[in-house]
Amino acid sequence: MIDWAEKAGLENLRYHLQSADHLIKEANTTLTILFTGAGAALAFALKGLELPKVSSVAYASAGLSVFLFFLAGLVVWKCIWIGDMPMPTNSPMNLFQPDYELNTLRKVELRNIDARIEQAAQRNLKTATWLNGLRAFAIVGTPLIGITFFLAAARLSG
Repeated sequence: MIDWAEKAGLENLRYHLQSADHLIKEANTTLTILFTGAGAALAFALKGLELPKVSSVAYASAGLSVFLFFLAGLVVWKCIWIGDMPMPTNSPMNLFQPDYELNTLRKVELRNIDARIEQAAQRNLKTATWLNGLRAFAIVGTPLIGITFFLAAARLSG
């Protein structure tokens, strides 16, 4: 039974570690899209500064650029930032305990594997929650921020 439990536990932990890799790839894709949009909006805003009168669209582009760069920063901080990730197995010197029976050590290590699975699952849940939230905020917030800055600039330039 211990063999079966160890195998299942390690497979479970490896799944969570692979999921973490997938989340990082998804976060990097989101970051690329945010940087592309932020850079384009910034370029458009800077181009608008060359005109004799700065347009409302240039102000909207500047505000949108700041918003998208802010979201990109949050993606890095909450989704890509390097943090603790459990190792699939324990270190050899922790496992090598000649004063104890092998089955006793294996049972203790099963508890350790279970704790590492929980740690990986919680980390993945936190990352996925932030990534989904930031994506939704970008989708909803981008037009709202753009329109808000455009209307505010149009109103101020009167």
